[in-house]
Amino acid sequence: MEYNVGQVVYLLGNKSFTILPALIVEEVIRKTIEEQTKQYILELPGENKKRVVLDNINERVFNDISELRDYMIENTRQNIERLIDNAMEKKELFFGASNLDLQSEVHAEKVKQKIMFDNEKHVQKDVKDIIMNSKDNKTKNKEEKWIKYCF
Repeated sequence: MEYNVGQVVYLLGNKSFTILPALIVEEVIRKTIEEQTKQYILELPGENKKRVVLDNINERVFNDISELRDYMIENTRQNIERLIDNAMEKKELFFGASNLDLQSEVHAEKVKQKIMFDNEKHVQKDVKDIIMNSKDNKTKNKEEKWIKYCF
Protein backbone atom coordinates (compact mmCIF):
# COMPACT_ATOMS: atom_id res chain seq x y z
CA MET A 1 0.00 0.00 0.00
CA GLU A 2 1.19 3.51 -0.75
CA TYR A 3 1.43 6.21 1.92
CA ASN A 4 2.56 9.84 1.92
CA VAL A 5 5.05 11.38 4.32
CA GLY A 6 3.05 13.50 6.76
CA GLN A 7 -0.02 11.25 6.50
CA VAL A 8 -1.70 10.02 9.67
CA VAL A 9 -2.64 6.35 9.77
CA TYR A 10 -4.59 4.49 12.44
CA LEU A 11 -3.33 1.29 14.03
CA LEU A 12 -5.95 -1.10 15.39
CA GLY A 13 -4.68 -3.50 18.05
CA ASN A 14 -5.55 -7.10 17.14
CA LYS A 15 -6.28 -8.26 20.67
CA SER A 16 -7.14 -5.13 22.62
CA PHE A 17 -8.94 -3.22 19.85
CA THR A 18 -7.20 -0.03 20.91
CA ILE A 19 -6.74 2.58 18.22
CA LEU A 20 -3.46 4.41 17.97
CA PRO A 21 -2.80 7.19 15.46
CA ALA A 22 0.66 7.24 13.91
CA LEU A 23 2.39 9.73 11.64
CA ILE A 24 4.32 8.60 8.58
CA VAL A 25 7.58 10.52 8.98
CA GLU A 26 9.82 8.82 6.46
CA GLU A 27 9.70 6.87 3.22
CA VAL A 28 12.79 4.75 2.52
CA ILE A 29 13.34 3.49 -1.03
CA ARG A 30 16.04 0.92 -1.70
CA LYS A 31 17.03 0.08 -5.24
CA THR A 32 19.17 -2.90 -6.09
CA ILE A 33 19.86 -4.67 -9.34
CA GLU A 34 17.19 -7.25 -8.52
CA GLU A 35 14.44 -5.11 -7.01
CA GLN A 36 13.19 -1.90 -5.52
CA THR A 37 11.71 -1.90 -2.00
CA LYS A 38 9.87 0.75 -0.07
CA GLN A 39 9.57 1.08 3.70
CA TYR A 40 7.65 3.56 5.80
CA ILE A 41 8.73 4.82 9.20
CA LEU A 42 5.98 5.69 11.67
CA GLU A 43 6.18 8.01 14.64
CA LEU A 44 3.99 6.90 17.52
CA PRO A 45 2.31 9.42 19.82
CA GLY A 46 3.91 10.20 23.15
CA GLU A 47 6.68 12.25 24.66
CA ASN A 48 9.49 9.98 23.48
CA LYS A 49 8.27 10.06 19.82
CA LYS A 50 9.16 6.43 19.24
CA ARG A 51 9.68 5.45 15.61
CA VAL A 52 8.96 2.04 14.12
CA VAL A 53 9.08 0.49 10.66
CA LEU A 54 5.55 -0.06 9.36
CA ASP A 55 6.40 -3.60 8.20
CA ASN A 56 7.42 -4.56 11.75
CA ILE A 57 4.10 -3.85 13.46
CA ASN A 58 1.36 -6.42 13.96
CA GLU A 59 -1.55 -4.01 14.16
CA ARG A 60 -3.99 -3.53 11.31
CA VAL A 61 -3.31 -0.22 9.49
CA PHE A 62 -6.07 2.09 8.22
CA ASN A 63 -5.61 5.19 6.06
CA ASP A 64 -8.92 6.71 6.97
CA ILE A 65 -10.95 6.86 10.17
CA SER A 66 -14.16 6.05 8.27
CA GLU A 67 -12.60 2.82 6.93
CA LEU A 68 -11.58 1.96 10.48
CA ARG A 69 -15.09 2.68 11.76
CA ASP A 70 -16.70 0.53 9.04
CA TYR A 71 -14.30 -2.33 9.76
CA MET A 72 -14.99 -2.22 13.50
CA ILE A 73 -18.76 -2.04 13.03
CA GLU A 74 -18.74 -4.99 10.61
CA ASN A 75 -16.46 -6.98 12.90
CA THR A 76 -18.77 -6.28 15.85
CA ARG A 77 -21.84 -7.23 13.80
CA GLN A 78 -20.26 -10.55 12.79
CA ASN A 79 -19.35 -11.32 16.42
CA ILE A 80 -22.90 -10.55 17.56
CA GLU A 81 -24.31 -12.79 14.81
CA ARG A 82 -21.96 -15.59 15.85
CA LEU A 83 -23.04 -15.26 19.50
CA ILE A 84 -26.72 -15.29 18.53
CA ASP A 85 -26.24 -18.32 16.26
CA ASN A 86 -24.50 -20.20 19.10
CA ALA A 87 -27.33 -19.33 21.48
CA MET A 88 -29.93 -20.49 18.96
CA GLU A 89 -28.10 -23.78 18.43
CA LYS A 90 -28.00 -24.38 22.18
CA LYS A 91 -31.68 -23.46 22.50
CA GLU A 92 -32.55 -25.94 19.76
CA LEU A 93 -30.34 -28.63 21.26
CA PHE A 94 -31.54 -28.32 24.84
CA PHE A 95 -35.08 -26.95 24.61
CA GLY A 96 -36.47 -27.81 21.19
CA ALA A 97 -37.66 -25.73 18.27
CA SER A 98 -39.80 -23.15 20.07
CA ASN A 99 -41.10 -22.09 23.46
CA LEU A 100 -44.56 -23.44 22.60
CA ASP A 101 -43.21 -26.88 21.66
CA LEU A 102 -44.74 -29.34 24.13
CA GLN A 103 -42.08 -31.90 23.22
CA SER A 104 -39.30 -29.65 24.51
CA GLU A 105 -38.95 -31.52 27.77
CA VAL A 106 -38.82 -34.87 25.99
CA HIS A 107 -36.24 -33.49 23.56
CA ALA A 108 -34.18 -31.96 26.37
CA GLU A 109 -34.20 -35.26 28.24
CA LYS A 110 -32.99 -37.12 25.12
CA VAL A 111 -30.20 -34.62 24.65
CA LYS A 112 -29.27 -34.81 28.31
CA GLN A 113 -29.09 -38.60 28.12
CA LYS A 114 -27.04 -38.45 24.94
CA ILE A 115 -24.56 -36.05 26.51
CA MET A 116 -24.35 -37.89 29.82
CA PHE A 117 -24.34 -41.47 28.61
CA ASP A 118 -22.74 -41.69 25.17
CA ASN A 119 -19.21 -41.03 26.33
CA GLU A 120 -19.13 -43.51 29.21
CA LYS A 121 -16.63 -46.35 28.78
CA HIS A 122 -16.85 -49.70 30.51
CA VAL A 123 -13.49 -50.77 31.89
CA GLN A 124 -12.57 -53.74 34.01
CA LYS A 125 -10.63 -52.18 36.87
CA ASP A 126 -9.82 -55.42 38.65
CA VAL A 127 -9.63 -59.07 37.58
CA LYS A 128 -12.59 -59.85 39.85
CA ASP A 129 -14.76 -57.06 38.42
CA ILE A 130 -17.57 -57.96 36.09
CA ILE A 131 -18.45 -55.70 33.20
CA MET A 132 -22.18 -55.60 32.60
CA ASN A 133 -23.13 -54.40 29.15
CA SER A 134 -26.86 -54.87 29.18
CA LYS A 135 -28.92 -51.77 28.41
CA ASP A 136 -30.91 -52.02 31.67
CA ASN A 137 -27.88 -52.13 33.96
CA LYS A 138 -26.14 -49.43 32.01
CA THR A 139 -29.16 -47.12 32.10
CA LYS A 140 -29.89 -47.79 35.78
CA ASN A 141 -26.32 -46.96 36.83
CA LYS A 142 -26.30 -43.84 34.70
CA GLU A 143 -29.66 -42.71 36.03
CA GLU A 144 -28.38 -43.17 39.57
CA LYS A 145 -25.30 -41.10 38.73
CA TRP A 146 -27.46 -38.41 37.17
CA ILE A 147 -29.75 -38.28 40.22
CA LYS A 148 -26.75 -38.08 42.56
CA TYR A 149 -25.27 -35.35 40.39
CA CYS A 150 -28.47 -33.28 40.38
CA PHE A 151 -29.49 -33.69 44.01
